[in-house]
Amino acid sequence: MTTERKLAALAALAEGMGQAEAAEAAAVHRTTLWRWATDDPEFIATRAKIADAAVTAMVAELRSLAPQIVQALRRGLASEDDSLAVRTADLAAKRIAEFNPRSEVELSASEQLADLIRRLDDDGDSSEPDAPSGPPGEAPG
Repeated sequence: MTTERKLAALAALAEGMGQAEAAEAAAVHRTTLWRWATDDPEFIATRAKIADAAVTAMVAELRSLAPQIVQALRRGLASEDDSLAVRTADLAAKRIAEFNPRSEVELSASEQLADLIRRLDDDGDSSEPDAPSGPPGEAPG
């Protein structure tokens, strides 16, 4: 098979086509493409390089969006809509925890969320004293 057909198959795979579609785009049989993908070290290495380059490009794109994401989170946290602020804090804390479990940032975000919930509770029912802290059913210590 020619290098042009291998390159056509690689390009089709990089565009997200499935094996059958990529084989058709390269004008080869599916089994030929499968053989290249499993037995041809050069094809395998080139496909891996293309995939790595795609991931690198996506990461760069996401990093470029970081300032906008932070601004949106700040707007959400500072919102006068308490429900939006709570949802934003909760989402941020969960995402941070996914990437860096038990980080100081996670704990800080969780503390902020807990503080916001306490303030909401206090605003919603200022006539009753604060409930005792601690596990349910235990007397305050």
